[in-house]
Amino acid sequence: MPSKAVPRLSSSTQAYLASRGHTVVVATVAADGRPDIDLISWVMPVDETTIRFAIGAHHPAAQNIQGNGRVTLQVLGKDQVCAIKGRALVLKPRMEATKFPQVLFEMAVEEARDNMYGAGMVEGDVPVRRDDRVEAIRIEVEKAVYAEIRGS
Repeated sequence: MPSKAVPRLSSSTQAYLASRGHTVVVATVAADGRPDIDLISWVMPVDETTIRFAIGAHHPAAQNIQGNGRVTLQVLGKDQVCAIKGRALVLKPRMEATKFPQVLFEMAVEEARDNMYGAGMVEGDVPVRRDDRVEAIRIEVEKAVYAEIRGS
């Protein structure tokens, strides 16, 4: 059942996001007022009111956030369904940990709420299959990305 919105992350949502690599839906508002969504996985809470995340510089979400700062993250994982609304600013316009352009954002949490309907429950993470050739590289890049997110 959807819960009342609060201006901070729950400890369970913080722990889930801190465990890394989960697919998160990011919803933004384009310049024309229309909604836009992308999927991201480099998301880490700093504390109960701050989240950092990376998005490819050329993705609509990165451009929209830079334009108006409005963002909602939808977390979907085992026993973890949460909509997080807030404002984000560019922390780093170009991350150093990747060869491809990624923007590092810092989001001030304005509201978080469990938004799962009452009769259901998510039983696991959104499954993502990667090409075997990419997997070894991904692990190394991900370590560097999370180190940079934490250190910023």
